[in-house]
Amino acid sequence: MKNRFFYKESRPEKITFVLMFLVLAFGAPANDATPSVNQILDKYMWKGTIMSNSDDKEDTTIYKVVVNHEEQYSIWPADRENALGWNDAGKSGIKAECLAYIKEVWTDMRPLSLRKRMAEIAATS
Repeated sequence: MKNRFFYKESRPEKITFVLMFLVLAFGAPANDATPSVNQILDKYMWKGTIMSNSDDKEDTTIYKVVVNHEEQYSIWPADRENALGWNDAGKSGIKAECLAYIKEVWTDMRPLSLRKRMAEIAATS
């Protein structure tokens, strides 16, 4: 049985968020320091593109950057309707351009609801 997560036809843009979540969930230091999105993306990126099979090197698909209600970012093919819960973030282009934009703007990997809750706790302490 093939592991679906690493199956040949899996697209890197679909697993980028999962990889970043796993690094945050299991790779954060014990001192509660949260790695930045740049640290996470640098770990999984090489020369501006996600490391993947050779089929992705010739990808000419135009993507758009999308964001959800938790201010989490992803990319989506520009010619497709957004998935439910995702809105255009205002950037489109080739995959490397979109991922570079996400790397620039997504500076805190924590979901918005967690950031708000942590701010509330800090304010009452």
